[in-house]
Amino acid sequence: MGVQYTNQANSILSNNITDIATSFDVDSVAEFPAVGGADYMYLCIISVLTGYIEIIKVTSVAGTTLTCVRAQEGTTGTAAVVGDRVELRNTAATLTDALADNIANLPSNGFVIAMAVAL
Repeated sequence: MGVQYTNQANSILSNNITDIATSFDVDSVAEFPAVGGADYMYLCIISVLTGYIEIIKVTSVAGTTLTCVRAQEGTTGTAAVVGDRVELRNTAATLTDALADNIANLPSNGFVIAMAVAL
């Protein structure tokens, strides 16, 4: 399947994390899509103190623990604190990966190319 997404999914950090932590807990994952195996999603960690946004690639969800690859799309791994927001937002990688997934699952690329030109 590949990249997963949904509308307006968000939560908050339930513990502090370092700039290199690859797993962390959030208050709830109820709004996020299921990921794991070949499926993943891109999330943003948004600092309530500075407003800095780090994009991460979440590869697994177990309970309320997210496992991720930090510092995606040119962002920098940054320490975050309890209460910082974690949101599923459209990112360039989400759109690029969704298009690539679509092309890989079509019988011919002609339809996708025609749709891209029409848009």
